[in-house]
Amino acid sequence: MHTALIETRTLAPQPAAVRRAVLESTKLTDWLPVALVEIAEALRLRRDVPNGFPFARYKTMPDGVIAVEAGFPMPMPMPVPTDGLVQASSRPPGLSR
Repeated sequence: MHTALIETRTLAPQPAAVRRAVLESTKLTDWLPVALVEIAEALRLRRDVPNGFPFARYKTMPDGVIAVEAGFPMPMPMPVPTDGLVQASSRPPGLSR
């Protein structure tokens, strides 16, 4: 039997190319893969290469909808171009497994 080694790392803040939306929670599973494909295609057209795996984060708003941000971390110190579809953000620091 093979057992995978799990490693915990502390990550520094990192620029990110993202899409943002405010959705009903039931729409998230439809929106997320489409948003990531659109970001990946926009980056490909600009010949920009992400510096890590895609991520998503969300916050539940008082009215029951969620504010979601999904995207890819980008190399530092490269500025993330904003074109209306893809927006600049940053992946916050913290622990990763």
